[in-house]
Amino acid sequence: MVLFARNGLDGVSLRAVNQAAKAKNSGATHYHFKNRLGLIRAMVEHINTATPHEVDLIISSLPIDGDKQLEAIARFFSPILVMRYVRPKGEDTLGFLSQLLQSHDPDIQAIWEHVFGSNKDTDLKRIFDAFPEHDPITIKRRLIYSTLNIVHGLANDSGLHRTMFGDLSMSDGPEALVDLLQYIRGGLGD
Repeated sequence: MVLFARNGLDGVSLRAVNQAAKAKNSGATHYHFKNRLGLIRAMVEHINTATPHEVDLIISSLPIDGDKQLEAIARFFSPILVMRYVRPKGEDTLGFLSQLLQSHDPDIQAIWEHVFGSNKDTDLKRIFDAFPEHDPITIKRRLIYSTLNIVHGLANDSGLHRTMFGDLSMSDGPEALVDLLQYIRGGLGD
C-alpha cells in the first residue's frame, strides 16, 4: 500500500511488491493475485472492513450533541474516518485510496466504489433524511466532491503539522474532526 501511495498505481510493478515483501519466490505476488488489478482489489478488500465497533468509536468520540446532520455525515464517511483516525498507517491507506480516485480506469473505479461498503445505501438515506430540502442528485454530486476533497486532503495531511497557517496539531482531535464534518455540511447545504 505504501508503494502505491507514494509511487502511484502505474508506478508499482508486481516485482517491486515482491521485493518490498521480501518474498523468496519471485512469482509469489503473481501467484496470489494474478496481476496488479487483483492486488489492488485485495488491498481494498483488506482495508474496507470498518467494523461497527470502529464506526461507533468514531461517532462516540465526537462532541456533536445529537446533531443529526453531523452524525449522518460522520456515518457516511465512516470508512474513510476509520482508516485515518482508528487504523495504523492511516495516511498510507488514504494515500493509496487517493491514487485510486485519480485513476480513470473503469476497473479501478469499480473497485473504489466498494470502499463505502454494504451500509452505503443506509448511510445515504440518512444523509437524504438529514438534508430533506435538497434534491438527491445534488446531494450525491456534493458527496462526490466532498469525498474527493477529504480523501486527498487527509492523505496529504500530517496531523495538521504543516499548514499554510503553521502547526495546528494542537487542535488535531475530536474538535478538528467536527470541523471537518461541519465543512462537509457546508458543502451539502446552501
